[in-house]
Amino acid sequence: MFFSHTLGLEQPKDLKILQQTTLIKACFYANFQVEIRNSVFLVPEQDHAQRNITFTGQTTYSTGNAPNSVVAADVNGDGKPDIIVGNAGSNNVGVLLNIGNGTFTTQTTYLTGANPYELTAADVNGDGKTDIIVANYNSNNVGVLLNIGNGTFTAQTTYSAGSGASCVVVVDVNGDNKPDIIVTNAGSNNVGVLLAYC
Repeated sequence: MFFSHTLGLEQPKDLKILQQTTLIKACFYANFQVEIRNSVFLVPEQDHAQRNITFTGQTTYSTGNAPNSVVAADVNGDGKPDIIVGNAGSNNVGVLLNIGNGTFTTQTTYLTGANPYELTAADVNGDGKTDIIVANYNSNNVGVLLNIGNGTFTAQTTYSAGSGASCVVVVDVNGDNKPDIIVTNAGSNNVGVLLAYC
């Protein structure tokens, strides 16, 4: 779904990269099942021809109850994207490691707070390993699970949020080169910022 005119986006630009012209297009995806979430996808094109793509039928992997959020990130340092899924009905997150041929291991689960509504993956402690950050909706907090280094994680450390912690992102908001956490609190109608410090 494209909103380039209604959202005031600029037209796609041609960028010179290594003597080649690459067209970068941005589009916004809206998920209207629960909330509207905007994501930007950069799609390099070698020419302006329309391309068709098809996909195989899905291969499914078991999760916990009511999985409602997922991210892909390399959690064991092998260069392959693994799957991290938030199992809202089981109060845990599941990690499925990428075997390397497009298939994944069965999930290993880690406890979270009540109703892990959304999660993200980022290196929050600066050790070069991808950690898990989860918004625990019914616990009104944010949980951080640190990556031990082999694709396994510590028990979560929790940080208080508002009522109904629902969405979470990690970004440096104050320019100190540390990853801060932003969380939306659906029950208290506000957004919270958790600044990282050492």
